[in-house]
Amino acid sequence: MGGNGRVQGSPVAGLGGSIKAAQEPEELIGRTSTLGRTAAKRLTCVEWQCQPVCTATPDAKTGEGGIMKNIIITVLYMAILGFGSARAGDAEDIRATFERFVAAQNAHDTKAVAGMLKEGDDFLWITRGTPIWGHDAAMKRFEATYQGTWSLNPVMADFRFISLGHDAAQLFVPVIFQIGPPGQPAQTMKFFINLTLVKVGSQWRVASILPVPAPA
Repeated sequence: MGGNGRVQGSPVAGLGGSIKAAQEPEELIGRTSTLGRTAAKRLTCVEWQCQPVCTATPDAKTGEGGIMKNIIITVLYMAILGFGSARAGDAEDIRATFERFVAAQNAHDTKAVAGMLKEGDDFLWITRGTPIWGHDAAMKRFEATYQGTWSLNPVMADFRFISLGHDAAQLFVPVIFQIGPPGQPAQTMKFFINLTLVKVGSQWRVASILPVPAPA
């Protein structure tokens, strides 16, 4: 603001003082990058009676109809569809993996069971209140259990799973067990089974088995 009360800039003459001053138009370029493409919006701001007035004119690259907006909406829509398809595929794979695991357990197929457990020492199975760590230790326990009665009957109507990301899931399912040492009558018990699955390559593997006794 100058000493004569005029806003410094380019004066506008011949308007009877109704317009005190006007600044030279200032062009502001805002750039947005979406999927490797850039679009520019050109903003022209002028000061009218000391109040900023801004008008936006789309650049030729954006188009009159907001082409970039349409592109963004389309890409997001396709991403949502793709995510939904992937999630549906994961749900089918996770359920099928659990069903194969139960079938291998009931068949006492040690080779199939071993191939479905996550390898390494960070596998965890809690059985009869005892934590068993490691793939090999768990297989030794399964082999001993298979000498007697060991049968699983999952209630698949109550099967649920929670996604823990792209490569992990938490499963819940009630299971009726028939368990008994060799030569002894089997006992029937119900457990709420919690399994953690992790994806190794393209296959799901059992990383933990955490049974919780169901109320009588």
